[in-house]
Amino acid sequence: MDVLQIPVVALFTGMIASFAVVMIYASIGEAITR
Repeated sequence: MDVLQIPVVALFTGMIASFAVVMIYASIGEAITR
């Protein structure tokens, strides 16, 4: 892998991980409020 691609891949992975955490947190929040 090229050295310049590592930060891009890390940023992309972090964005996907944070998005997944937000979706899980939202689904849990909806389940609790109901």
